Amino acid sequence: MLKRMCEYIGANGLVNKSDRVLLAVSGGIDSVALAELFHRAGFHFGIAHCNFGLRGRESDEDERFVEALAKKYHVPCFTKNFFTTKDAKERRVSVQMAARDLRYGWFEEIRSGEGYDVVATGHHLDDQIETFFINLMRGTGIAGLHGILPKNGNIIRPLLFASRDEIGEFVRKNQLAYREDSSNNSKKYLRNRIRLELIPLLRDMNPEFIPIMADNITRIREAVEIYRQKIEETRKKVVKKREGRFILSVDDLRELKPELTWVYELLSPFGFNESMAADMTSVLRHPEKKEFITEGWNAVKDRKEIILTRRARREHEGHEAEQQEYTITRGQRTLSKPVKLRMDEILCTPETAIPAGRDYASLDLGKLAFPLVLRRWKPGDAFIPFGMTRKKKISDFFINSKVSAEDKKNAWILWSGSKVAWVVGYRPDNRFRVTSRTRTVLQLRLAGTTGM
Repeated sequence: MLKRMCEYIGANGLVNKSDRVLLAVSGGIDSVALAELFHRAGFHFGIAHCNFGLRGRESDEDERFVEALAKKYHVPCFTKNFFTTKDAKERRVSVQMAARDLRYGWFEEIRSGEGYDVVATGHHLDDQIETFFINLMRGTGIAGLHGILPKNGNIIRPLLFASRDEIGEFVRKNQLAYREDSSNNSKKYLRNRIRLELIPLLRDMNPEFIPIMADNITRIREAVEIYRQKIEETRKKVVKKREGRFILSVDDLRELKPELTWVYELLSPFGFNESMAADMTSVLRHPEKKEFITEGWNAVKDRKEIILTRRARREHEGHEAEQQEYTITRGQRTLSKPVKLRMDEILCTPETAIPAGRDYASLDLGKLAFPLVLRRWKPGDAFIPFGMTRKKKISDFFINSKVSAEDKKNAWILWSGSKVAWVVGYRPDNRFRVTSRTRTVLQLRLAGTTGM
């Protein structure tokens, strides 16, 4: 097992012997095996443990176990208690999603603050296969089918080569103590149902299912690499630079099949999402001029060319009181003016909670065009209220909703490109609703108002 791990680390360029590694250790069998293997391999490492407080006394005993493990290896140990359930309720997300965000956010704080190079987790081959099926059931592009990557930013997974059974055999053979998480047997979580019900069924059908799936995922990942190489080769041929602008020939794009996939791949570096790429594809055969705006670029389809020009940054210089529009960029978490907003990007799974109420808007991130723009409503503005199929003027919506004249005056509208995404504090637009095909949700929460 030790030799295989070192070979896997080397083959995937995960970490060097001179690097400092922070191990995420829950106390479970996988992370205990990871700690033992890193100790035997002679890596410089520390241990980090999250106490999510979800299992009461069990969680506290896990923490003490991990602290003892760190003493055994004479390595630094970092522990932290989280109010996970409270955070999940405040953010209106599942407990699992809240725990994931808290965990990785804290790991990054330790990594950067304490001088570690990477964070290593105990994900293994069975986790890889479970993730494959979760993504497959949720709906994903080809990249989503390659499962968990061996390295993703500062996160590495040195045990992805090993199955759960192989790790268990290593732990038993070396008589390593570990902690059992009782929640792993709960079938209310999708991952557990896949692990406890689906995969055993598939293994009954084919005892070689695990190694076969490992090969399949490897081939998919390699196919994605080839796919990316072809995209970049075509990009160099199709995307031309002229006087500081990027030019794409409409005729060149129309020769590429399938058009929508190529348009998305070639324009996504300029901030195009799937919805915008679909809109651009739909106008390739029409002569009219069409303009698209992303966070950093203006894209104009004019006759036979698509012309992309970098947008100039706005200079505020103390004129915020006069500003009529406020932008929200991709990844922005909060907004203080003109309204207080909390924004979270949430992976959409069957367990994802979609909160109700006027102070919330849950939007399909894949349909949004950034930057989002917040401005006062104007006469003539229209949207498709959530749950409806036809456009309605916002003025008529306010009348039907019996909104006072003062509240109408203070109303703000969130725009995605040329479409209303949310009449803030009242109703989101039905075109951006969360559906079974949604992969990621942008969840917005109205916390109050300022500068009205």
